[in-house]
Amino acid sequence: MVRRGRNYFSLNESEQRTFSASTHKRVFISHKKEDRDVAKKVADYIMDAGIDVYFDEYDTTINRNDPKSVVAAIKRGMQLSTHLVVIFTNKTLSSTWVPWEIGYGDATQTEISILKMNDIKKSQLPEYMQIVKVLLDIYDLNLFLARVQNTTTENLISEGGITAYNSQYNKLRDSVESIAG
Repeated sequence: MVRRGRNYFSLNESEQRTFSASTHKRVFISHKKEDRDVAKKVADYIMDAGIDVYFDEYDTTINRNDPKSVVAAIKRGMQLSTHLVVIFTNKTLSSTWVPWEIGYGDATQTEISILKMNDIKKSQLPEYMQIVKVLLDIYDLNLFLARVQNTTTENLISEGGITAYNSQYNKLRDSVESIAG
């Protein structure tokens, strides 16, 4: 059975101090505030695969009315992450924070991937997003998670970490294509 990943803010202080990107993989979840429900589904799916996440909705240290606090939290979360996954929906097109997070992730050499949701076509992605890896569907996401875990999708599925892309029980089916057609 795969150990469920954790959100950074569920770790105790000792675990937070001993975190090292060389020994722990962590995915920073970038999303537009209005997409927090689907971003939470994706964060949970990633944690089910045994990978830790930084998801700002769980960060109780952020003063959301203070841009400096938001920027400090994003920087801290990104510095503690090895990967960045952008939840990209039609709403993301109007985001100011998501492009900033991508730029910061690129500057810190964080591996960046875009997870395209059902409500947008790949051709609608802005040019700056087309230079990074685009995960078009659950199949691509499962491959990404297996690579991060240094295993195969078959192992993650058999160990109960993720659900097959074409399974009717996959909790992302209503938000992400099963497989790009």
